[in-house]
Amino acid sequence: MGTFQNNMAASMDTGKHECDLSIPFPSAREAEIAYNTLRVDKEPRKEITKELQLVENTLKVRFTATEARLLRVAVGSFMDYLNLTIQTMEHFGPPMKRVRPTEVQEQSTDEVAS
Repeated sequence: MGTFQNNMAASMDTGKHECDLSIPFPSAREAEIAYNTLRVDKEPRKEITKELQLVENTLKVRFTATEARLLRVAVGSFMDYLNLTIQTMEHFGPPMKRVRPTEVQEQSTDEVAS
């Protein structure tokens, strides 16, 4: 798929540990599929938060945790799910273009007229 960037930081003021990931995909549609797949899993512990954002063909993720250990586990688990998501998309090939219901209806009408 591509390379990703990460940024990890610990704030002495708040005691929070953060990790930002930026994961590019070949297309905006593939990024959207990954976003919709990965956003449903909430973090099981209240000490860690995960925020996902979709920006064109890039999936951006921010983790915030009270402990470095929790951050490491959450990021590692997320990377496992991300890897599985990417492997699944590669196995089934590039995603099909989305078709809106009005387009389907217009196509059906055109086919009947022919």
